[in-house]
Amino acid sequence: MPLKIPSWPWEGVTMNFVTDLPESMASGYTGILIIVDGQTKMAIYLPCRKDIDSPELARLFCLNVICMRGVPDNIVTDRGTQFTTRFCTRVCSHLSTDHPLSTAFHPQTDGETQRQNQTMQQYLRAFCNYEQVNWVELLQLAEFTYNNEIHASTRMTPFSGNYHYHPVMQFKAPKQPSSLKSEIQADTFAAGLEETHQTLRKNLQEVQARQTKYAGGKVVVFEVADKVWPSTWHFWTTRPSKKLDYNRTGRYTESQIINQSAYELELPYTIRKHNVFHISLLNHYTPPPAGQPPSEPQPTIVDDFDEWEVDRIIDSKWRDRKLHYLIQWAGYSYVRTSWEPAENLGTAQELVDEFHREHPRKPRR
Repeated sequence: MPLKIPSWPWEGVTMNFVTDLPESMASGYTGILIIVDGQTKMAIYLPCRKDIDSPELARLFCLNVICMRGVPDNIVTDRGTQFTTRFCTRVCSHLSTDHPLSTAFHPQTDGETQRQNQTMQQYLRAFCNYEQVNWVELLQLAEFTYNNEIHASTRMTPFSGNYHYHPVMQFKAPKQPSSLKSEIQADTFAAGLEETHQTLRKNLQEVQARQTKYAGGKVVVFEVADKVWPSTWHFWTTRPSKKLDYNRTGRYTESQIINQSAYELELPYTIRKHNVFHISLLNHYTPPPAGQPPSEPQPTIVDDFDEWEVDRIIDSKWRDRKLHYLIQWAGYSYVRTSWEPAENLGTAQELVDEFHREHPRKPRR
């Protein structure tokens, strides 16, 4: 699902950070804020610190975008801590600017800035010194070089898309363009600028159609209340090796359709993850064939309380000063696990003792 193509320059922008760079000599900067215009693809490279906060981010954006190019209608960012704060949300609300966040673990959403990261780093990598501490001095030249090169999507330079002319990089004074004194010249210039913007939109539409075609992806449609298996690629577990861990987890229920490529799931409280997933991370749950035992067992009623049978105990850890155990439940046709407080395992004390005999170094009371 490509982003909406802006109708004019700086109507929509994307932002991202490049961090963990070597600390510059004089300024102490360790990161770069990259801002890209959605229509002309013009980029702005701003040096900053890795621990930049939301007020400082708002100040940089105001000085370099709002004061020079106006207030954009929308700003697309990832889910970095600087972009998800209440301060940032409040500022966008005052500016009447939409602030859609990218789909979790799907960098293609703000692919413009992701691609900018590679282009900018390639330039700095070639020209910075051995100690890599002079990259700040090279940043503006890198920005100029990129903005004066023909973009693959728009088929023109970002400078030309914004200003309708190409800047000249030479030592002698460049020729000044003739002043537009007559109405005919002014009308010709305005018509040429409008034609440039129309060409930008046409070229971007062609590129988006081509990218969407070759991006492929799964042609799958999920409905609310469908059961799915999310990918565990971005899940953190206590197992030693990610390569040998389960590829899928769940099953979980679809609770809301965000759009045709993003879905919200009902996750248990033990999974502290953003609950909106891109469609590429989801698989349909297929129930067992007819005649087989039910995939989910029914609880046993003991003293007016529901009790489920525990198959085995897998792991233990301390959470919020309470001991929790990772339980594998019995009776399911698939591996079903969850973290449970120790007090919930009163009837499974034998399994608890067996677990600690096999793993004496695991947390215990």
